[in-house]
Amino acid sequence: MANNVCPICGKPTVLVYGKAPRKDGLCKEHAKQLLNGEIEQCADCGKWHKTGVECTCKQNKVTPKKQPQTEQSEEITCLLCGKPSNGKHFCYDCWKKYKERTITVNIIKCTSAQVVDEYGNRDVKTANGMFVRSQQEKIIYDELYSRRIKVIYEETVFYKDANGETKALHPDFYLPDYDLYIEHWGYENTKSPKYIAEKKFKEQIYKSQGKKIAGTTSDDIKDIHTAIDRIFFENDIVVKV
Repeated sequence: MANNVCPICGKPTVLVYGKAPRKDGLCKEHAKQLLNGEIEQCADCGKWHKTGVECTCKQNKVTPKKQPQTEQSEEITCLLCGKPSNGKHFCYDCWKKYKERTITVNIIKCTSAQVVDEYGNRDVKTANGMFVRSQQEKIIYDELYSRRIKVIYEETVFYKDANGETKALHPDFYLPDYDLYIEHWGYENTKSPKYIAEKKFKEQIYKSQGKKIAGTTSDDIKDIHTAIDRIFFENDIVVKV
């Protein structure tokens, strides 16, 4: 963003974690409005406007006469969800959802696409060509892979919250042959109350469902072979070679 000023009001762009300016250039006030869903960016012209209010570029746009739909125009759909996309690669909903992320997508026989990872940052390649989110996760995965252990990365675990709504957790590793989940608590030694509360919450969910859960820390990465041996010993696992 030129001169690091807000494209809406011209005030200084807010800094992320006090270091780098936001990519969208918004000031503190308008960044808060975006977080609260009060404003959105037009997919066509890039201008910001209030949510639910049509952008001025569309208000001033002369609607052309509707042309007969051809076979080719009927095939122009979103690459991700298959919905009409007005001749673009992605529909507005998918563009809005993923515009700030790098996601992993499987292309199936050039006829459909499946979003494998919608959270982003899954770009660290393991020994067998799979991608994980961090170098520490790669070390753990590669150690398990070297032992010929089947691993499912971020297997979904569903649970009901206090309101009865279905929610999901994604443990880092699941060993289906031993019915064991492994969470990597990479920052367990930090004093962040939020992180500690999140860790306890996940452990309670797994325990309530009778799931076996083990954990690793950043210290374990220094000797991951011994750490995995310890986990297997504590869970009475004997690996068949």
